[in-house]
Order: sequence, then structure tokens, then C-alpha cells
Amino acid sequence: MMSCNVNSKEAAGMKTAKLKDEKEVLDRQLHAADEACKNLNENHQELLNREQELSSQEDQLTAKLKKANEAINKLNEEISRASKELKEIQQSTHSARGKYQSLKQKVDECDQKLRELKADKHESEQMHNCLRLCRVLSAFCWGSWSDDRIVQAFTEEI
Repeated sequence: MMSCNVNSKEAAGMKTAKLKDEKEVLDRQLHAADEACKNLNENHQELLNREQELSSQEDQLTAKLKKANEAINKLNEEISRASKELKEIQQSTHSARGKYQSLKQKVDECDQKLRELKADKHESEQMHNCLRLCRVLSAFCWGSWSDDRIVQAFTEEI
């Protein structure tokens, strides 16, 4: 009978050791999963912060684009007015050559400013579209938008 107790004690001891080993393995796996979850949460927070930065940049670019459009409209009006006045001066007198040259220079300067503003507008539109795409892709990657919202974001006008 004593040998039966020894065998059962040995079996129980071996089983206890095996369970302890399994517990250690599971504890290590749990710790690794906790670390991975923590890293994912940190990455998610970083992406949320980046999304806020991109949104802020988008707002700034939208404001810049609006200012550029307003300036373009003003310059177009000024060009139109100056061109009309230039033609009137050319037709009315030859003695006003000084004013003619001044207005011609102003029209040229306005044309140059218009070209620069149009280039800025084009660049701003491209940046605006890139930022919008980044926001949509970020939302898509993290699943914070539905498929319908992503399609809507791609089809929205600037």
C-alpha cells in the first residue's frame, strides 16, 4: 500500500510541476499580449494625434486657398479695369505716354502676381487633396469610418 501512495505522490508532484510550467508559459504569453496591446494603443493614439495635425493643416490650406481665390478675383478685376483704361488712354491722346507705360507696367505686374497666385492655388489644392486622402486612408486603416463614409469622402468636392 505504501508504494501506491508513493506512486500517487510522485504522479501528483509531476502533475503539479507540469501545471506550474504551463502556467509560466501562459503568463509569458499573457504578458506578451499585454505588451502588444499597449503598443497598439500607443500607435493608435499617435495616429489620432497625426490625424488632428493633418486636419489642422487641411484647415490652414483651405483658408490659404480661399485667400488665393479672393486675391485672384481682385486681380482679375484690376486687370480688366486697367486694360480698359489703357485702351481709352491709347485712343484719346498720344501725349499721355507716361501714364500708358505706368498702366502697362501695372498690368504686367498684376499678370505676374496672378500667375504666382494661380500656382499657389494649384499647390494648395494638391496639398488639400493629399491631406484629405491621408485622413481617409488613416480612418480606413483603423476602421473608424464605415465603407459608405470612405466612399463619400472620396467623392466630396474640395
